[in-house]
Amino acid sequence: MAGVSLLAWQNWVKTAATLTASAANPALPVTNLQNDQGSPSMAWQTPAGVLTGVLLTIVPPARSIFRAIGVFRTNLTGAAVVTYSLYNNPSTLIFQTTGSVVTPGQSVLVLAADTAADYVTIQFDDAANTDNFLNIPLVYCGPAWQPLTAMSWQTTLGRDDLTDTLQSRGGQTWINNRAINRRWEIAMDGIRASELYPQLDALDQYSRAGSNALVIPDLTSVNVTNDAMFGILKATADVGWTYSSVDRRSWRARLTERL
Repeated sequence: MAGVSLLAWQNWVKTAATLTASAANPALPVTNLQNDQGSPSMAWQTPAGVLTGVLLTIVPPARSIFRAIGVFRTNLTGAAVVTYSLYNNPSTLIFQTTGSVVTPGQSVLVLAADTAADYVTIQFDDAANTDNFLNIPLVYCGPAWQPLTAMSWQTTLGRDDLTDTLQSRGGQTWINNRAINRRWEIAMDGIRASELYPQLDALDQYSRAGSNALVIPDLTSVNVTNDAMFGILKATADVGWTYSSVDRRSWRARLTERL
């Protein structure tokens, strides 16, 4: 696969930041974003009728590096606008842009380079939302690893489903799809020795606890926001040894979208 890949797991939202929201349903507070579940019942949600100007503020304990920011599994519609802003204290704006929302309710920003900031805000505007509230289960905000060699062309995109199938004696079939997860089968063949322990090994150890990781296979793609996936990462093959005298190692993993 051509282009530039990105893998991210050091999520300030979950591990270190103070979170505040301009509006929240008391039963679904903003602190719900500090769990790994993508369920709407464990999300941050606005009160009924609050659909615009909704502000999420993410403040790490010290100036921190940001490369990727995204919201996932939300009920935001395709007409929603998500505004990402990075600030230095007390209120110096250093970067701002807007992002679109794609199915399944996700929006992603990838900064051109590592950017140091004191805090981040994400504003949600979705006046056309027929649910009459905004539900945000998962947010990533933090640094990322950009491997020196992008993912291989052997990387594939697929889906897993939980399906109940009933078939009669006459051959009629009834199908009930209970859940469908998207999935990336990640193939990497160019990992350097310098990336093995500070990046890949750290990612592998973090993921084994069941915490979510963000994967974007190709930053040069026109479908970056669609391709981005946030979920459970599991290694499916050990790290290969160097190829002859060339500093290149292989690795395989599966990233399954968190529902």
